[in-house]
Amino acid sequence: MKFRFENRYLILLFSLSFFFSCKKDDNPSPSAPEPTLFEKVQGKWIADIELPARISKPSGSGTLLQPSKKVQDIGYITSVEFFNDSSYILTFNYYSAFTDKFSIKDSSSFELKKFGTISDLKVAGDSISFNCSYYDIPLAVKAAKVSNITIDNNKKSILKYWTLTTEEDGATVYNNWGIETGEVNFFFSTAGTFLMKMTKDDDYVLAFSYGWNTFQQKENALRLIYGLYTETGSIYSYMKILELTESRLKMQIIVVSPEYDENENVTGEKEVVQNTFVLTAS
Repeated sequence: MKFRFENRYLILLFSLSFFFSCKKDDNPSPSAPEPTLFEKVQGKWIADIELPARISKPSGSGTLLQPSKKVQDIGYITSVEFFNDSSYILTFNYYSAFTDKFSIKDSSSFELKKFGTISDLKVAGDSISFNCSYYDIPLAVKAAKVSNITIDNNKKSILKYWTLTTEEDGATVYNNWGIETGEVNFFFSTAGTFLMKMTKDDDYVLAFSYGWNTFQQKENALRLIYGLYTETGSIYSYMKILELTESRLKMQIIVVSPEYDENENVTGEKEVVQNTFVLTAS
């Protein structure tokens, strides 16, 4: 009798264990939380705009090529990039940029320090849209997400902020811009943004933003991309890396222009070193 009593309760125990384990399995696993707006906007977004007709031989000046005056006057937002440290880069006409920190204003608005408010912010898949004002001119922006660029492992240390030193041509840059207490920074993002930022004080920041990618045709080189005129026969620039470690970068900005024969046919290319810069990791 004792054996049958214990055996009966043992069977009941196993039955209860099986029942509760089945009930537990019937409950679906909790779904992943919906990404926040801060998480959704991360990355670089290229705006969908119509550009003026291309030209075959754009003019260039300074250390970097500038778009034509006609393009500068339009005032289009051409890209926006958000980073997980709450910083941003907002680019007009492929070169003029605002950059600083951003904060969440409400469920569909961000406050971009140095620029202002962007509102009606929506992210749907690989598309982003928002409204803003620039010198009281209302702007409606729609942009598409771009993938990060592919870069060799031995060049990945370039993906950070760098501070321009006064070595080589750096002193000329500081003197020309009258920067005595501020600094000049270069930044390379994983999505292919090259930012050049000049800071005199907290109230004066001048920034230029361009695209960049690896340049397979040249050894240890990065191609500058202006987003406007890249067809054959155009002037273009690339950055030649002379030295790159985790803490030091030495590079040259080289402008390449076409050479023509007497019939205006392109016969080759001519390279001119514009500047040599030495930078340290910020």
